[in-house]
Amino acid sequence: PLSSSDTCSEGISPLPLLLPPWTCECAEAQRDLKGEDCFDSRRLVWGGEEVVVMLVADGHGGGEASRHCRDHLLDCYLASAACDRPAPSLLGAGVAACERMHEEVVGMTTAGSTITIVALNLARLELSVCNLGDSEAWLVPRSGSPSRLTEDHRLDSSEPERQRVRGLGGHLAHAKNRAGAP
Repeated sequence: PLSSSDTCSEGISPLPLLLPPWTCECAEAQRDLKGEDCFDSRRLVWGGEEVVVMLVADGHGGGEASRHCRDHLLDCYLASAACDRPAPSLLGAGVAACERMHEEVVGMTTAGSTITIVALNLARLELSVCNLGDSEAWLVPRSGSPSRLTEDHRLDSSEPERQRVRGLGGHLAHAKNRAGAP
């Protein structure tokens, strides 16, 4: 949880239910077959502005990392952003929060988690999206076609991601096939 030293001067408080002319929904699109995936969402007043913050943690190799992210990442994200809610600050807060979760998780487990954080500032009508790995965020209008808001970082389907890993000195090979066999 946020400590008093982590909150902005205006404070963070639960938001009473207000009904805008549009909807904001957080949903699981698929069944969680292995018990590794988690999500969290919050609707709050943050620095005097109404904000909805959502998290998807897609576990890999066990659920410990995604559960830790579900329990701690949004608090870390909100504390990292402090009272500065414009999109560039929220993106920086996403990077800082994910780096902190990585440091915590590697000491606990060999499991991992991909992350998507979406922050919708209702006052500014500004949407900020951070993603790490293969979890996704979509903007789905009431009419028209949905738009993908995140980039796929899967090595098997993203040439830019393969190039990034090779550029860092990484070597790519299949450890397991899609069925999980070596």
